[in-house]
Amino acid sequence: MLAAAMVFTACRKDDDNLVTLNVNLSDYTGNNTKMYVDASRYTHWTSGDQVDINGTTSPVDLSGEKAKITGVATAASYTAIYPASIVTGTNTVTLPAEQTYSVDGSGNQIIAAPMAAYTTGTTLAFENICALIKVDVTPNTDLTMERIIVTSSSTNLCGSASIDFSGTPTLGALSGSKTVTLTFDGSTTVSNGDTKTFYIYVPQFSSDITIDVQAYDASTDWKYEWKKTSSGASISPNSIGAVAAEPTNTKKYFFGTGTSADPYVIYNVNELKRVPVNSAVYFKLMNDIDCGNDSWSPIGTTSTSSFKGTFDGNGNTITYKINDNTNTSKNLGLFGHATNATIKNLKVSGSISSDCYGYYSYGIGSIVGYNSGSTIENCYSNVTMTSNYTGSYFLTMGGIVGYFNGGTVSYCFVSSTINGNGKNRVGGIVAHHYSGTITHCTFEGTVSGGNYVGMIAGNSNSAANITNCHYYVADKANYSGVLGRGTSSATSEDIAGTIMSNKADLTTYVTGIAGYDVYTSSISSRLPSLD
Repeated sequence: MLAAAMVFTACRKDDDNLVTLNVNLSDYTGNNTKMYVDASRYTHWTSGDQVDINGTTSPVDLSGEKAKITGVATAASYTAIYPASIVTGTNTVTLPAEQTYSVDGSGNQIIAAPMAAYTTGTTLAFENICALIKVDVTPNTDLTMERIIVTSSSTNLCGSASIDFSGTPTLGALSGSKTVTLTFDGSTTVSNGDTKTFYIYVPQFSSDITIDVQAYDASTDWKYEWKKTSSGASISPNSIGAVAAEPTNTKKYFFGTGTSADPYVIYNVNELKRVPVNSAVYFKLMNDIDCGNDSWSPIGTTSTSSFKGTFDGNGNTITYKINDNTNTSKNLGLFGHATNATIKNLKVSGSISSDCYGYYSYGIGSIVGYNSGSTIENCYSNVTMTSNYTGSYFLTMGGIVGYFNGGTVSYCFVSSTINGNGKNRVGGIVAHHYSGTITHCTFEGTVSGGNYVGMIAGNSNSAANITNCHYYVADKANYSGVLGRGTSSATSEDIAGTIMSNKADLTTYVTGIAGYDVYTSSISSRLPSLD
């Protein structure tokens, strides 16, 4: 470790009670920090950098070769934190879970490594409060970098923490997670046999640590990965821990192994498009994905090409559009057909516009078009659904599922407009509820169609159960009651949203919970009335 690099700059007090502070920086070995010291021992800060001085953001004066901070309010003492963007309170900072790889004009990595200083005089002696992990990547083919993930077995590597200024500034215990990721924008490449160095800043730790280097071959989309765990690794502030990585070709399209403990991870639309059918493997969505303006091709289409795995949305959102004017019976949705699958913790947005229809064996839904025995839980949809179908068959369009043939839809919420264009079988949650259970689901918005129109289910069959569901209806005069037909009772009424039909006689299977209910189905209480 190099000794602190002293910077000598004249200090003066301004007439308006402002002061100029000098800067003294400690230095990482190899000058690998956004604030670096050159061969002449001068400090250089990147243009536009700002520090937090006593809770106030102050720019760094880069005039000349020596950094200084001007125009600071005079005080008995000064605390300083760099960069100012991480400051969240008085001497409280947040280290991000994701760091973005970028370079300066010379191709050197820009690292906004956090530093802090305290003084009762006029010279701020900045100390690095984090360490650097140096990863040297040497592949056996030309690679494009995707991310480097660092995971500790016991120490949080990101989140909020306080800085102790009682001596050398030190970082307190972090409140975030044990994982930090360096992400790339798709333009960073490493050639076959070459070595490129990447840096990630982390707090002090002493624990088992795993480094996961992920890259891909742009010509084939094959994934390359190098994962190594070191037991009892230790690194202290103002130091560098070096790791050598040699990614090897795994000849697969996803990182991970597809198990429940190590699911295939999905970061982008190209990976989403590669989700296989007829395979009981596990997937986890790692961030929001916008599928763009092209019409989405559903995952799974029929019973012989059906999604059978587990898809954990991880609280993220997939935005997609479907424009299908083939005027045929078809399964449409993010997943067209799902069999004994699990789809959970997923949000979807976008639109479905189609002249297709479900008839007796197909369906249109924002999550799944046709569901057979699957579990769909904790999902949210605000996909606008519009039918352009003008034929005489059933439409079968639902806010979550079109055709529901067994399984469970639970704790799902739909806030959307579902326009069935006067056609039959339209539901806020499910269109045709042949069998299975809908429970603890909520619809808010507008459902419109012909017969068999319901805020929860358009058509509920004899083996169908609806329990503890909730809907909002604004125009209570425009619907016929909780049940269109049946012996079960559900008497609470809710507010907001509308339900409409093109039928003059609104007693024709157009209702709140179920549009059409076979006598032996089970529908029980919803949430209390909001009136």
